[in-house]
Amino acid sequence: MTISKKTMKWIPWLLILPVVLIRGFTTVYPILMTVKNSFFNNRNTACRINVQKKLSDIAAILELNVAAYKQLFEFIML
Repeated sequence: MTISKKTMKWIPWLLILPVVLIRGFTTVYPILMTVKNSFFNNRNTACRINVQKKLSDIAAILELNVAAYKQLFEFIML
């Protein structure tokens, strides 16, 4: 039995497919679970207060970064 050229094109993809699936699962699943766990505590109840506090903290940090970069830019342009 001979293998056609059309079949030969699929062999590398079939060999790579398990690696891509395992790597994709081990990358995407932890990211999704981290997002889920950040919104829920151990009893699967929503932690909206913590999320709002975290978002306000992030906003404050971003404001400080913008102000710092603005001062740095002004200093460089002197």
